[in-house]
Amino acid sequence: MTNEQKTQILSLRNQGSSLADVADRLSLPIGTVKSFWRRYCASTPSEMMLDGESLQSQPHVEDGTCKQCGAPLEQRPHHRPKLFCSDKCRLTWWHDNRHLAKGAELKMCPSCGVTFTAGAGRKYCCHSCYIKARYATTKQPVGGAATI
Repeated sequence: MTNEQKTQILSLRNQGSSLADVADRLSLPIGTVKSFWRRYCASTPSEMMLDGESLQSQPHVEDGTCKQCGAPLEQRPHHRPKLFCSDKCRLTWWHDNRHLAKGAELKMCPSCGVTFTAGAGRKYCCHSCYIKARYATTKQPVGGAATI
């Protein structure tokens, strides 16, 4: 993408054009325009808007701290804003906030009756409940006595 195209994208967006309109007008792939726009917004958050929402209204991007532990984050220009300082903090936060995942809902385990949060397709709260339900033997011998 040339510098002229970049300035045209910025001017068209400032005039209120959507990313799809900009891509059509400049004969560029929509992914290229979106990628440039997001990188530009990440490098200048106070001036630009992303999908109609200010980048500063996103939690913890504004103050630059980790969502889990509150440690300061070093943001890299032209990259997606960091939300966590490490994989450990990211995994801990998502473990504690499973209810925020896409498609998450409260379900009841048919084996033990425990209520748990899970996405679509999950039926049991844990592997042991699945095994109990899957391999439970409920057959009774006919006649009450075994025959030899």
